[in-house]
Amino acid sequence: MIRLGVESPEGVERAFEEIVAKTKKWDPQARLDGVLVEEMIGGDTREVIVGTRQDLRFGPIVTFGLGGVFVEALRDFAVWPAPLSLDEAREMIRSIRGYRILTAFRGRPAADLEALAQVLCQVGQFACAWRERIAELEINPLFVFPEGSGVVVGDALAALR
Repeated sequence: MIRLGVESPEGVERAFEEIVAKTKKWDPQARLDGVLVEEMIGGDTREVIVGTRQDLRFGPIVTFGLGGVFVEALRDFAVWPAPLSLDEAREMIRSIRGYRILTAFRGRPAADLEALAQVLCQVGQFACAWRERIAELEINPLFVFPEGSGVVVGDALAALR
């Protein structure tokens, strides 16, 4: 169960009580160890996908594209061998067809492309350092805030070898 748009401490308390009550109604014997409260991301963020996997032919590779539903709808992504330099990461970002969505347009500020490039480099370094243990890593969505404001991981999944 999730509750969105909770804006005050009192709202968090109400949401918690509702979740506990519904859980007990669904299963009176249920053991609830707690409730996770997370910041709700919104505003001028862009969603991207960043991942890595161990390719049999090329070794560790990094993937990048527009995230959320766009990754499936547009299938617009780039794949590069790891590790990446910052210049290669910037080039990777610019290489997707949807790059303009990440720039300033129609009154929206540009996304923090430098922070995104840093993440691409770090994921590539991670893939190289952990190639014997990590088969795949996917971050989707990675929320990219306006220029100078950084990024936040929305969800991530790692598959071990």
